[in-house]
Parts: sequence; structure tokens; C-alpha cells
Amino acid sequence: MTEPVHHPDHYTWRGEECLTIISAMTDGSDGYEGYCIGNIIKYLYRYPRKGDMVQDLEKAREYMDMLIRYFKGDDE
Repeated sequence: MTEPVHHPDHYTWRGEECLTIISAMTDGSDGYEGYCIGNIIKYLYRYPRKGDMVQDLEKAREYMDMLIRYFKGDDE
């Protein structure tokens, strides 16, 4: 079901709602870790369907780098 506000195509087109996948993948994560994981998934999920593909992949990479720094204890 596609609907622009609650079920936009770029978050449902893979057969499973992106929000459902994010919820499963962040279960048990702390706030910041869950935030980064959720954004990584979001940008990887939607990159071929919304806006600039390279920009979404770069955003996913930025959140991945943030998560790595978090676990390494690096300050930014």
C-alpha cells in the first residue's frame, strides 16, 4: 500500500516496510546506536527510489562512520 505520508513508495517498495526493518534491526540498541543504525538502513533502503542515489549512499556512509567513531570512543 503506497500513501505519500505514511507509506511512501520509497519506504515500501522492497516488500517490507522500512520502518518494520528498522525496528527489528535496532531492537536492543541504545539511543545513539539505534539512531545511527536506523539512518543507515533508511538510506540504504531508499537510495534507488528517492532523490539522488549517490547522496543517499553518502548519507548512509556518514552514519556508518558516526557509528564506528562511537564504538571506538573517538570524539568529533
